Amino acid sequence: MFLSHSSKILALASLLLVCSCGQGNAADKAAGGDKPYTVTLGPQSITAGVPAVTTLTIHAKDGFKWNDEFPASLDLTLPQEATATSYQFTKKDGTVQNLGKAGALTINLTASKCGPLELKLKGNFSLCTETSCRIFRAEELTSTLTVTAK
Repeated sequence: MFLSHSSKILALASLLLVCSCGQGNAADKAAGGDKPYTVTLGPQSITAGVPAVTTLTIHAKDGFKWNDEFPASLDLTLPQEATATSYQFTKKDGTVQNLGKAGALTINLTASKCGPLELKLKGNFSLCTETSCRIFRAEELTSTLTVTAK
């Protein structure tokens, strides 16, 4: 089967478009499609019925640091089997702390039953490189505690 000159050009253009789209997606992921931070919670286990303290830390990945100039704030949501002494944390009131390459907040809470306890936070914070900053608005963070019996 012979293709006309126009058909060959059209086929080649379609092939280039498909290839460049695939490379664009991979390049987007390599250029920062992943989050430039990780979240840890410690301690990861508390006892049911006993007031406890845990610290949630947002660690900036290599090349990033916590932006202390940004007015960071996070709102906590807990399931009904847990209560906290505070549900809002801000840089302004000192409950969000700058640890250099990380930001941290201390959560005082009590859980009423054993099992996994999911902590959900919605946060506004910023991480910077030497040349630019990324702002995260309404960023959803989730971490799980294990609640054990007395």
